[in-house]
This record gives sequence, C-alpha cells and structure tokens, in this order.
Amino acid sequence: MLNRVWVSIFALAISSTSWAQASTAPRTGMLPEYWASGIKQAFGTAYESYDSQGQYSAQSPSAPISKVWFTVANGILTEVYWPTLDRPQIRDLQFLVTDQRDFFWDERRDAVSRVEWLEIGVPAFRITTQDIGGRFVIEKIVFTDPDRDVVRMKVRFTPRVAGLHVYLLTNPTAGGTPMSNHAVTSSSQLAPGDGLFAWDQDQAQALVASIPFLKSTTAFSGSQDPYQDLVKNFDLKQQYSEAWDGNVVLAAELPVDTQPEFELALGFENSITKAYELAQASMSRPFHDALEQFSSQWRGYQSSLMDLAPQSLDSGVRFRASTAMLKSMEDKTYAGAVVASPTIPWGNHQADWSRHNDP
Repeated sequence: MLNRVWVSIFALAISSTSWAQASTAPRTGMLPEYWASGIKQAFGTAYESYDSQGQYSAQSPSAPISKVWFTVANGILTEVYWPTLDRPQIRDLQFLVTDQRDFFWDERRDAVSRVEWLEIGVPAFRITTQDIGGRFVIEKIVFTDPDRDVVRMKVRFTPRVAGLHVYLLTNPTAGGTPMSNHAVTSSSQLAPGDGLFAWDQDQAQALVASIPFLKSTTAFSGSQDPYQDLVKNFDLKQQYSEAWDGNVVLAAELPVDTQPEFELALGFENSITKAYELAQASMSRPFHDALEQFSSQWRGYQSSLMDLAPQSLDSGVRFRASTAMLKSMEDKTYAGAVVASPTIPWGNHQADWSRHNDP
C-alpha cells in the first residue's frame, strides 16, 4: 500500500513540473481484471539444463537462465510468465487493423489462424493469421531468447488492398496484479526510449520494435482505452502518455506501409529502464542466430531422451511435442516444481474478448 501511495504522490509531483508535459489518462469507466482464454494453441520457453547439483544456476551448461514463458490462444500472444511460471506479466498482445475510415479488424475474432511448430519437439511457433475478408495476411514467428528474459517475435504484414493501418495493442498485468499497474509511452519523460512500458513495484516490462512507432498511447481498460478508440474512430484519436495505478492498456501504430517486416521484443526486469535495455540487447542479436541457439538446445534435450518414435503411429510427433510441453511446464527457479497448466483460470475457457472488445 505504501508503494502505491508513493507512486501516486510521485505522479502528481511530476505532472506539476514544467519539464513534464505528459498527458495522464482519465480513470473513468475502468474495467476489473480478466484473463485470456484457457484453451491454448501453443506454449513455449527456452530449454535450460541443471547444474551438477540438479539445480538451475549460473553453473548450468545453458546459463544464463531464461525465466520467461509464453502462451498463444486465438492466434495471438496471451499470458507471458516471468520470473516464475505462476506470475503472468501480460494478458495478451495482438494486432488491430483499420483503414482509418470505416473498417476495423480484430486479430482474435476476425481471422482464421494457423499455429505450427517450426520443428517438432522445439517449442517455437509460426502463427499465420488470414483476414476473413482476404485483405491481408499476418505471419509471426515467436520464441524466447535463450539467454535473456525476453520474448522475441518476427512479423510480416502482407496487404492485398491499399490504405491499411496496423496497430499493436498490449494488456499488461505486471506483477500478476493488473489492477495496480502503471504505464508510460515513448512520449513520457519517464520512458527510457521508444517503446511501451508497464510496471508494478519491482516487476517491469518493455515492449520495443525494430521500426519506429508512428504514434502511441496508454489508458485504462474500459470505455476510453485504445481498443475502443479504434473501434469508434478507426484511429488513435486520444493519445495519453501515462496511466497510473490501474488496469492499463497500451497501443501504438506501426509504419507497415514502408516496413512490412519487423521484430518485437518484450523484456522483463526490475525497472522499465533495465527491461528496455534487455529487450534492445536481445533484438541486437540477429533473429535467426537466437532462434538457432534456442532450437539447438531443445534438440540436445530431445536427443537425450529414450526415443519412443518407433513405437508410435505418427513417427514420434506427439511424443516429441509432449516431452517439450512437459519440460516447459517446469519452473526455473525451483527445480522440479511443475505448473498444472499455463493458463488462468487453470485450463478453463472464458470468452475474454466479450468484456473488453465490445463497443
């Protein structure tokens, strides 16, 4: 409670200074917390090996240990967990598309998506999302940095009609407590660089892109959030640079007309500055190189197992997928601790979009 009071006082103090020109989002109509669908299409993390004492540590052959996990549902990135497998740091991250006149598209419900393993037994995935109307295709490759607490994503947007605008929308749940989050965008004096930032006490996140944002905003989930702005106005007409102590949403427009292929990095640390530096450090490494390290470590794990493929009816496809999923469900702070399911609520399905996405 004291931390929240201190942050609120700090927010009021900086808003009254001459150098801080930040616009603060109003709290009107803020919705309570909710979570993404429990029916997951994909789940992944970097493979990490034990040290000589059967623990995860700096002495592990695969150190430094990456303690971040991601999930996919309805073709989009859903809960991402850090630094333990019971601490969701985002609810979801998706793309929205408009023509800025009379057309609005939601990646979760206006598309047909296909999720594929890049390689069986290696939990990195290709997600192909096709607009039902045939106007564009979005292709994504997602995995985690094997050496950092960062989720990496490569995106290609292929339009088939002119005049489309693409927006990135993320719903943070920093610290696993979505009702007490703080958020800032690039235009805030508190932002360490170009990106979307959220935190709760000492658990922080930074979402950065390899291309510049055309505009960005944050608000509280509800009637005045960026999603509703796009539904009603087909553009981000309301732009706020800060939102304090609540259920926050962040969004940005991306220049896909000139740069249709780009990367995203979502990093986690104990401050937004460190999270930003971590995400940028991860993205400075070529995407293919990081993916190959991720894949080779999982291949090594798979090769260490007794091969049951000859006894299967599908050449070992389910066997390799199952072993990867079971290993991914182990926590990397408490060796041997295994989560029941990487979902909230555990394994149940809920129509998460109905509470937030309807105008």
